[in-house]
Amino acid sequence: YISEIIASSISGAKEDDIYRINYKYSEENPVISSVPTTLFTESFDDGLGNFNNTSVINSKSWYGSSYGDSYYASMSGSSQVCEAWLISNPIVLGNDANIAFNFTHEIKDLFYRWDLLSVVISNDYDGVNIETATWDVIDWGDVADTASLGFGYDPYNSGDIDITSYANSTIYIAFKYTSTEDYSPRWHILDVTVSPIKEYYPILHGKTPYMKSDFYEYDG
Repeated sequence: YISEIIASSISGAKEDDIYRINYKYSEENPVISSVPTTLFTESFDDGLGNFNNTSVINSKSWYGSSYGDSYYASMSGSSQVCEAWLISNPIVLGNDANIAFNFTHEIKDLFYRWDLLSVVISNDYDGVNIETATWDVIDWGDVADTASLGFGYDPYNSGDIDITSYANSTIYIAFKYTSTEDYSPRWHILDVTVSPIKEYYPILHGKTPYMKSDFYEYDG
């Protein structure tokens, strides 16, 4: 069936042309919910969940962790120079009048080096090349002005951050971590929410699809 989809989607193909096709594949037929979802949420109780790590400098990476009943994505440079991004899966926004982004986090041993941590958003990221995308820095507002944040594992909520300007587009939200040999804070992201998003019907049962790539040759 993929060949039929390609034939109806690609125009101007010539004989012997070769196309690389990326698609999502699952080994089980999914069961789709009859109730639509209008919320993007991640609480990291199953690893990184709807987020992925990309290490740019050093091999240090974000990972899912827990302490007691608290689950979170965690990152620390361990006194090394590093840069690692925790990037969401694509979030498809509708044409809504009010769209809010909200997250809860903890920071330890920051020592007021707010320049080491940033929260950014992109609507032109291709899912692979961080350096070619446009990343807008999100204003943390009162988060960075809170004196207690950055010294201990005290959870702090960002409050609702207005991202309505990205309505009717596909966005990626990222938590960008950097560290030096002298300053390497530990950053925990406990939960992330974006609401509302474009309505979709989630998969209730079945294996989560994963990306596959195949090459197809046009034979005329």
